[in-house]
Amino acid sequence: MNYVLLNESKIDNYFIIIIEKIIKEISTSTNNLNLDGLDLIIIKDDSFFNNISDARTVDKTVYIRKSFLINNIEEKNYSIIKSTIYHELCHIDIKNKYPKLHELYDFYLNEDDDTKVFTIMFFIEYITSIKSNLMESNETNKIFWESVYNKYWDFNNPVDRVYFIKESSYILARDNNNEIDMIIDSDTKKRLNDLKSIIDTIISGDLIDDYSILTPLENEVKKYII
Repeated sequence: MNYVLLNESKIDNYFIIIIEKIIKEISTSTNNLNLDGLDLIIIKDDSFFNNISDARTVDKTVYIRKSFLINNIEEKNYSIIKSTIYHELCHIDIKNKYPKLHELYDFYLNEDDDTKVFTIMFFIEYITSIKSNLMESNETNKIFWESVYNKYWDFNNPVDRVYFIKESSYILARDNNNEIDMIIDSDTKKRLNDLKSIIDTIISGDLIDDYSILTPLENEVKKYII
């Protein structure tokens, strides 16, 4: 794995040594990933990110939040850092495998076609999470599900509906043992199962780099975006 780690946030060198060690450990698990185009992993100040993101990938450059790294290193939560960085590397792999869908995402984003934007986003996040979950520890997965079981979305609220579509891709990608059945809110459970039946049908076929395979998903996403 070829990359340059840039410390734009001026994080202390103590943390850099640990981060480089974590990335080196990750590199042994990236042989099955197409990381063509990865040049930079950049540590950025919190102001670069929105409130809910600890890392993001833009144009095959991985950006990591400074406070996320510091907090988890101080707490010795190295597995969370490892799984987060690996998830971003999986995004690069998926972008290399599905370039047309990523180009369409940018196009529809500029066209303000929110339904198609969220349809592609759901699909990309889902298949990326399927791959990256292999790096996730049992403890991290347990914490994730504990945060989901009692979660409640107000489906009459347009903001909640949008966040539901975004977050449901992560939820469904982790549903390996029917964990959805443990969700308290029956409406949320039903909506997730409806999405699951659709994405399962799509994944069971050939995953071609063509938006047409996502038409059934778009029809469901439309209920939440419009």
